[in-house]
Amino acid sequence: MLKGILSYGVVEGVSKGLNKLTFLLLPLLLLVDEVGKIGLIVAMELILPLILFLGLERAVLRFYSDTKDKNIFRSTIFIVNTCVHVLLLFVIMIVYLISPSNSFFGLEYFPDLFLIVILVYLQGNNLIALNMYRVDSMHKQYFKFRLIFQILKILLVIVGIYFTGSFYAYLFGAILSNLILIWFNRKMIYSTSARKEFNKSTLLSLLAFSWPFIFHGVAGNLLGNADKFILEQYLSLTEVGQYTFIYAIASSMSFAYIGISVYIEPLIYKQENELKRNLLLNKFLMYSLSTGLLALIILSLIGEFLLAYIYEDQYIEVSYLIPLLASGFLALPFYLKSNYTLIYRKHSLSIATISIITSVLNIVLNIVLIPYYGILAAVWVTIFSYLIQACIFTIVSLRSVIKIDFFYFVFLSVFILLYAFQLINLHLFGLAVLVLIFMIHISLKKGKLINEI
Repeated sequence: MLKGILSYGVVEGVSKGLNKLTFLLLPLLLLVDEVGKIGLIVAMELILPLILFLGLERAVLRFYSDTKDKNIFRSTIFIVNTCVHVLLLFVIMIVYLISPSNSFFGLEYFPDLFLIVILVYLQGNNLIALNMYRVDSMHKQYFKFRLIFQILKILLVIVGIYFTGSFYAYLFGAILSNLILIWFNRKMIYSTSARKEFNKSTLLSLLAFSWPFIFHGVAGNLLGNADKFILEQYLSLTEVGQYTFIYAIASSMSFAYIGISVYIEPLIYKQENELKRNLLLNKFLMYSLSTGLLALIILSLIGEFLLAYIYEDQYIEVSYLIPLLASGFLALPFYLKSNYTLIYRKHSLSIATISIITSVLNIVLNIVLIPYYGILAAVWVTIFSYLIQACIFTIVSLRSVIKIDFFYFVFLSVFILLYAFQLINLHLFGLAVLVLIFMIHISLKKGKLINEI
């Protein structure tokens, strides 16, 4: 298992690292307002798939291994993905022609939103294909295509921005890199996508499971992106650019989890023995917290000693917020563990409901606090929202508040809040997380002994 985790971890780390590097290079090539514009584009690029994919990318992970006719399964999903995006492009053009305003949250209907939808469509096809590789344990193809895509994207985007000085180079670079990946994935995507292969009953059975993930995905993504739109409405693109900068660095915490998650998640859904499944979930929690703590320490050191030599004062003046915001991401392992449990139980409606509640709370708090506290409010609200989300998910998945996992979460949450409000330093916070990791390690040993008995 550890070998598999490390393999996926390296590939996902490099892939995500290259993607983050793109955003870390933007402030060196563009004005802060242009960086803010790309921040809005990326936020929309992340939110739209959660609606347009209909949750089918999650259904692939859950059901693709069980399906009897994979050709019909694949073609049905790809046809639906195409139809949904074509419909939205048509709607955008109609709105563009009849609307008195050509702006939607700082983005123009045409060409901004039109190009974003095309980008999201191509990304959707590639994401679904890559998920199928994961389920079929086609690890080499998954690793190869992930790396090829990220290398192409950073090269095309950065070269385009360097020569044009325009944020549109990001869109065209991302679209072209996805088109190239589509060519590599052509056998998976297009070999069976004839109209006769569409199966209505397959689609309906998948949607019965996946539709709540539309709300879950949108709500969950708004936790990390709604604040950018609210900053743009109440303040300016300068603040959006600054927040995009610190969020791009702080959210690198997700690198610590992605390799572990990508490897272990399919194993969890395949494991029918409850005790062994719980051991997998606890291993995920322990490994994720360990790598998360390491990532937080690295980001803190980067923020303190490196950034001042690279970026302008407009970015450095908010860089102290990076480790504070990053600390909130330590709650994600608890959220992910509970999320996997609920997906296995097919409780997708519960997942969607919790996500909507926390997303609404996040938006309300941002609207209330950002006009008074600016970027600092966005940081505090994001941390608080992640904690509330992970707390509710943990309670629902455990069906109790008196189990040891909930104690672990409360223990971590207290120290995250103390650190976020600068009441303790990083040394004491790190020590608390190490104590938590040790407690989980002890419980894992006990679980293995029980399993052996």
